[in-house]
Amino acid sequence: MEGVKSIHAITPPLNAQYILIRPPSVEALEKRLRDRGTETNETIAKRIERAKKDIEFSESEAGRNLFHKVIINDDLNMAYKELESALRPALNSTLSRLFSSTRTPKPSGFKRFLGRQYPVSLDSKYKLNTTGVNSVGGINWLDPEPLISDKRKSQDRTESLPAVSYRVHAFYYAWYNAPSENQSVTDDRHWVHWNHVRLAHHNPRIASEYSTKPHRPPKDIGASFYPQVCLHIEPYFFRTARSIVSDLSYAHQRGYTTHPAYFRLPAPNHPTDPKKSLPVFFVYDSYTIRPEEWASALLTNGSTTIRGKPYDAYMVGLLMELTDCELFNSIGFNGGYTYFIAKNTNQPSDSMNWQLLGLKCRQSHVDFYPSVGPGYDDSAIRPYNTHRSVHRTDGNHYSNMFFDAIRARPAGFGITSFNEWGEGSQIEPAKPANRPLTWITTAYLDYQPFSADFYLRLTRVFVNAFEKWSELPPSFDAMNANEAKAVYEIMARVNTTV
Repeated sequence: MEGVKSIHAITPPLNAQYILIRPPSVEALEKRLRDRGTETNETIAKRIERAKKDIEFSESEAGRNLFHKVIINDDLNMAYKELESALRPALNSTLSRLFSSTRTPKPSGFKRFLGRQYPVSLDSKYKLNTTGVNSVGGINWLDPEPLISDKRKSQDRTESLPAVSYRVHAFYYAWYNAPSENQSVTDDRHWVHWNHVRLAHHNPRIASEYSTKPHRPPKDIGASFYPQVCLHIEPYFFRTARSIVSDLSYAHQRGYTTHPAYFRLPAPNHPTDPKKSLPVFFVYDSYTIRPEEWASALLTNGSTTIRGKPYDAYMVGLLMELTDCELFNSIGFNGGYTYFIAKNTNQPSDSMNWQLLGLKCRQSHVDFYPSVGPGYDDSAIRPYNTHRSVHRTDGNHYSNMFFDAIRARPAGFGITSFNEWGEGSQIEPAKPANRPLTWITTAYLDYQPFSADFYLRLTRVFVNAFEKWSELPPSFDAMNANEAKAVYEIMARVNTTV
């Protein structure tokens, strides 16, 4: 044990569980304690006696079976290998119990259920194939390198991040503050969503290698991706086609729509250049403006036309009737979306009509964007609207809407919503909680028996199916038994449907 700097007692013989840091000898330990100047003879004697017992135990046969030797700044991988060998049988057993059924085919995408970005395969019994573990190209799913690697290795990990689809969008509501016209953009209070602090590593040696300098939004934000966004124009007082033209001009003049983060698409029915990339705008309740007003703004010969102007845009209107695709083409809209989750809202919101609606939109050269969502419940803000509520049914409503969207052959699809909590349509994580006792129903709805991330994981499965991808992100490794089974069954349905 000479030269060992630390010993970790997994199951210590005494009363404490801790990491014992010691020099190569008891004499050196005593010198270090006396040099502190804070120890009494009594406390030094107790510490040395305890150290002798720990060292004696660690050098015994029993101790060697319980202690992992860890050489700081040298080789942490030995401890991970031993931990991996202990966990592998338990992992195989869990997988066998979860996926012993052979009634449904194994989806190819499920190979990424385990492991980060390493090759993984499941044998015929759905057990982990661990051939080549810790060898080059093997799974090594407990690889400690990301925990202690240098900056170059940390940067290399970003090369294997899952792909991003720009044909799938989510309606996001800006509950977070942003700077106003007369407020400084350097004021941290106004960038609370994008100014996450840089967290220091718990190991001071590693922490010293990385900066904790704060981010400076909007150019430098606390995220690995820069969001790509487009605006959803909601109703406001005296909104008209002419005022919306003014809105588009303002967004262009302010540099919003020319920013690289603003989402752009080529408009297939553009009167002059169908390949030209234009900034995208969704217009909620577009039906409240008369068709002839829209025509004046969106057709080339309109009196207030945006076509050919610097603020020209790809305009997506809200579909309210099955005949709206023909209407949209005649008045200059480039696309149509459905938004609503409750099928009894209107005909386009009923996913059973999407194949017909998709066909009509293609025939009219209007891009079709059906909107899918996990459920709907706005009873907390509209108590009279319970007849519009849509139960989530453990993800089945979400998956059924997605299957119907795929069959419609859309240009893309939207998710209603990422974080519209007031209408209960969010896919953002939620946790169990209770209301004040003044409420008739005290329990909030939640995603149990699944985790808070269940609907985010389902969304990834749907995006993969839509884009014909198979890779899943590392977060899928954290699923519990109930969630893994549910996600697996939905993935099997996806493979047989898409």
